[in-house]
Amino acid sequence: MTVRYLESIATNTSLAGIKLLFRSFEAFCFYCDELCQIVPIGFVLGFYIDTIIGRWWSQYRTLPWPDEIAMLLCAVVNDDNGDVSNHCRGKQQIQKILKYLNLAFAICFREFSATARKRFPAMQSILAEGLITKEELKEYESSGPNNKSPHIIQLTSWAIDIIHNLEATGYIRNSHAVELLIQQILNYRGGIGLLTCFDWISVPLVYTQLATISVYTYLFASVFALQNLEEPARSEFRTNTVVFNVLFYLCWLKVNPSISI
Repeated sequence: MTVRYLESIATNTSLAGIKLLFRSFEAFCFYCDELCQIVPIGFVLGFYIDTIIGRWWSQYRTLPWPDEIAMLLCAVVNDDNGDVSNHCRGKQQIQKILKYLNLAFAICFREFSATARKRFPAMQSILAEGLITKEELKEYESSGPNNKSPHIIQLTSWAIDIIHNLEATGYIRNSHAVELLIQQILNYRGGIGLLTCFDWISVPLVYTQLATISVYTYLFASVFALQNLEEPARSEFRTNTVVFNVLFYLCWLKVNPSISI
């Protein structure tokens, strides 16, 4: 078979091969330029960031606060008889209810918070801080069914039992207040349970993989798409704007490891 460009190769200089390679490189750069314009990197990354921020905001709004329960207890637990011992007993019962709620909060956060795990590495450290007594710890650990780990619902049950006891002994004389207190405790326990579910069910891995692959593919294509080629339509201003795009996309991509639990 006759090679038509054999004579041209024989009479050309050693730079002819480099010129041919540059033509392929130039075509690849134009292809990367079109790829950067076609791939909806802003849409993909925006959907990903919206999912992460929405999840983080939901976790923040789910955080249970015992303040409402504490103020409600101080408002409805009364000691009109003026007996100092009764006043002290009512105050002790309020402190006991709040102690159980704070204990449930601490045990829950030990499961997914590194800071809480470092602060309370074991139940003995919680015992040392005075959040639970030895008798209560023994009863709590034995409450798990079939030798399984106990659940924080046991602690909220203790708090509800104290409220019923306060109603039976006359410290709380309004049945509506009892119902409101129990509902507040149930909401508190629901917030703790929802935080635990957030820890169990994380963001789908396909979202993170898709966003990461899309961003790094865009960055790789931008390296070739912004080469200084002999193209009259090429604008230097466009090169500068892509630098800002790279910075924005990389910063957005770092949102997930920064705020996810």
